[in-house]
Amino acid sequence: MTLVELSTNEELLSFLKKSDVNNNNNNSSVICFSATWCKLCVESKPKLTEMAMEYNNNNDNSASNSGTRSNHNDSVRFGLVYEHSDVTVVETYQVRAFPTYVLFDGNGVEVSRMEGVNFSGLRQLIEQHHHTTTTTTTNTAAAGQKLGGGSGSSVPLSKADMHAARLARYANLATTTTTPTNNNNNNTTEDVEM
Repeated sequence: MTLVELSTNEELLSFLKKSDVNNNNNNSSVICFSATWCKLCVESKPKLTEMAMEYNNNNDNSASNSGTRSNHNDSVRFGLVYEHSDVTVVETYQVRAFPTYVLFDGNGVEVSRMEGVNFSGLRQLIEQHHHTTTTTTTNTAAAGQKLGGGSGSSVPLSKADMHAARLARYANLATTTTTPTNNNNNNTTEDVEM
């Protein structure tokens, strides 16, 4: 299985609850919450696809092809949820930055999350989950695309508030123009014949 694009909350829940072909309940899922307007997300998608294929190949072969993973029979599946597909998913999982990678156990319970692009850190999260009992942690890696401008508020935003914050942030970036100054003390304008 490669990177699977999920469009709705129902698709995501179904993806998280699926057991692997051996009915092994130790399977994990990595979900990348992404946005098409996020430069880091777009640039890192090929690497995420490659990583999903690598974990799939390793699960099929029960051995590590690249030497970066240890051998185990657990399954790791990768899903991708775009912010515009179903914004309620972004709200439900309280995504504050793009990309955000969330690791779920075989029961669909969040184990850990990471904001920003850091594939070596993501590998470590996966390996830790497969070799130890973990608790839910938050790991902020490389700087992701923060939503809401960093107000420091820990109160979850509503769907409308998150949308407004995203629009405001990117509207501010788009409107950084300079206003021409008039060095002339005379405020009259002369018509110029062309």
